[in-house]
Amino acid sequence: MSSSSSTAAPAALLNINVTTTFNSFVTERRFAQDLTIKQLKHLLEGLTGANPASMELTLFRKEGALVGHLNKKDEVSLTCAGVENGMTIEVSDASIKVGEFEDTSKVKKFELSEEEYANRAESLRAFKQRNKMGQFGDGDSTEEKKKEARERFESIQLGTRCLVTVPGQPPKKGTLMYKGK
Repeated sequence: MSSSSSTAAPAALLNINVTTTFNSFVTERRFAQDLTIKQLKHLLEGLTGANPASMELTLFRKEGALVGHLNKKDEVSLTCAGVENGMTIEVSDASIKVGEFEDTSKVKKFELSEEEYANRAESLRAFKQRNKMGQFGDGDSTEEKKKEARERFESIQLGTRCLVTVPGQPPKKGTLMYKGK
């Protein structure tokens, strides 16, 4: 006796452009085609900030032609409501004023004085100072490195055996035949 396990295939996804009447952002999202309009509204709440209870959805074709409103179809799936790949859903909410989410002047910003930043132990500046990197590094270290590299280069003799390593390949043994500039 063979038993067959019935697992539901995942619902196909629709690529939908989401716009709003209260900001200038356009985003492309993928939604399952068996998603109900009510479920879609709750997902769009996190994306747009609009309240699902007062949210109004308008459906447009790819070329911008109005298809219709999705407001009275809360229990209908996206495909039953006529939503197809590449269409645009415009979200509007009368309780949100235009540009409300784009005005950054109302956002309290984190500010730190130069002195407070200098006193922090866990900052990029403190890290660079501890490790002598960037502007906090030794000025003559590059000259020392160049001098050290030159000395190593001059100490290499032709005919010496060497091991060549290239990332992603096994090491190869060889003989030094050329010494260039």
